[in-house]
Amino acid sequence: MEDNDLKKLFSDFDPELPSDFDFMSKLQHRLELMDMIKHEQLAMQRRNRMAVLIAAMAGFVMGVVLTLLYPVAAEWLQTFNFRQSAAYLPIGITAYNCIAWALMATLSGVTALNVYEIALAKLSCKK
Repeated sequence: MEDNDLKKLFSDFDPELPSDFDFMSKLQHRLELMDMIKHEQLAMQRRNRMAVLIAAMAGFVMGVVLTLLYPVAAEWLQTFNFRQSAAYLPIGITAYNCIAWALMATLSGVTALNVYEIALAKLSCKK
């Protein structure tokens, strides 16, 4: 009984198929969209690489400048009265030196990150 119902259901099934022209035009449109997305992704990769290169150069230059300013920063930090525990630090290294290096490394990293974001924004709007 159920078998006859299924046979009847499938025998009455006659879906309407679109024409070959409609199918090909939709397929061509989708292929063009895929090609456009591929080109946009390649352009985005180029912009990203350029922004990373610019940020790396800016971070390097900032690191060199801050390294040259290290004696000034260490001397400036010594004007503050930090409690220094010599038990935790190796001989010859003071807390002022560690703090100065940490501040300069942080400043250099923040500069590189900001330059990356600015460069990426400028390169993205150049279209």
